[in-house]
Amino acid sequence: FFNSPNVLQGFQMHTRTLRLFPRPVVAFQATSFLASRPRRNGFTEKLSHTQAVEYYGEWALNPTNLAFQRIHN
Repeated sequence: FFNSPNVLQGFQMHTRTLRLFPRPVVAFQATSFLASRPRRNGFTEKLSHTQAVEYYGEWALNPTNLAFQRIHN
């Protein structure tokens, strides 16, 4: 769902990694992300301004889910 074309697809291109150790810290650039969307919708706009997207970016750098690790490596 999150990797759908008009939700969060390609969000990694709009993140900056500020720190990797001891825990990843990611800054999400919502303005450039929203400008790259093919169609704007309210859900994506509101979601991109939440801390959940930054947390998702941090988790993607250091995932705890073994299935996720195997699929993406």
